[in-house]
Amino acid sequence: MAGVRFNVSFAGDKELLRNLRGLTRSITRKILRDALKGAGITIRDKARSLAPTDSGALRAGIHLKALRRSRVGVGYVIQPPSREQLAKKQTSADRAESVAVGKGYYPGVVEYGAKGKPAHPYIRPAINQMAAQATARIQAEVRLGEVRLVRG
Repeated sequence: MAGVRFNVSFAGDKELLRNLRGLTRSITRKILRDALKGAGITIRDKARSLAPTDSGALRAGIHLKALRRSRVGVGYVIQPPSREQLAKKQTSADRAESVAVGKGYYPGVVEYGAKGKPAHPYIRPAINQMAAQATARIQAEVRLGEVRLVRG
């Protein structure tokens, strides 16, 4: 499944940016990591609610994963379940449907469709529908992190 990037910027919130720039890198990363995790949970939960439910394996397997730590930034990715996770939870009907559309990755087939199988997107619409709430949650979490820092 192709990755969808969701970039967040704080354009116009000059006070917030100025405050973040004044903090050490490790503190800034901690604040942003918590804020992005909260926003990711918002989108993950919406993706779960939009995912079709046959056996429930696809819906239950959608999870939030932290990106590998780097000096450049912090981030999270919303992932559908892996093939191994699905294999453990799939019913025989799910397996038959996967075989019927070829050797495709089941969550990808659901999201994008395949020959004879219409698409039922759940991750992309979740991002589109929750973008404003996710951005607001990030801004609120960053401000909360700053308040916590001031209070000690």
